[in-house]
Amino acid sequence: MLFAEGSGIPQRGGGGQPPSLRLFNFIVEAMKSLPASKSIPAWQAERAKKLQRACQTIKAAIQRGEKISRAIRRAARSRSGRTYKSDPSRRMALSTATMRRMWDIWKRGGEIPAAFKLNYHVQPSAVPAAVLERFVISCSGLPQPSLAAAWRQFSARGRGLWTGRRPARRLKISDDQIYHYFPAAKFYLMQAQLRAVENALVELARLRFEAIAEIRRRLPTPPPRPRLKPATTFEI
Repeated sequence: MLFAEGSGIPQRGGGGQPPSLRLFNFIVEAMKSLPASKSIPAWQAERAKKLQRACQTIKAAIQRGEKISRAIRRAARSRSGRTYKSDPSRRMALSTATMRRMWDIWKRGGEIPAAFKLNYHVQPSAVPAAVLERFVISCSGLPQPSLAAAWRQFSARGRGLWTGRRPARRLKISDDQIYHYFPAAKFYLMQAQLRAVENALVELARLRFEAIAEIRRRLPTPPPRPRLKPATTFEI
């Protein structure tokens, strides 16, 4: 939506870019500066902290004179099956044998949480992040009735799903994959903010129009002064 110069009246045409396009371009430039995440998953960091505390408990029990086998068994039973706060879908699988192995790793690794680092490799997804990033940006620029409708419109453009260089390869991405990586709840929150921005722009235009109208009413523009023709002389 554009506004006529000096009037505050919303217009559909005119020079310059509409706010939605300016917002789109701003997000594109901002996304270029975002670094890729190289940190380990949060649940792994939480797992290392839990195992650190478990091994410290075992060490304290041994120092009190308790048998190592009993201390390890009790530590494993008290923690196995607990969910991670960072990822409630995961549970800590900790048998007595696993706890003993973690204890040995902890002792060899210097008795620090870093000793429990997993050799965890994320399998490459069939959905490139760049494609979903372009889709998210497009959802933040235009109102859409639903996530499914937004995806159909985005994928119908064609080039949005092309990846690779030579030869070009067009991806086939299902709706379920979109819902998994871009939850509908997040989509509708973005749409609500987009509607709020548009409503705010309309209200801003109305206030600007009222302010200009009030100024013109209180300070009317004086009529232009008539130009006097030069007097005719008869000098020779």
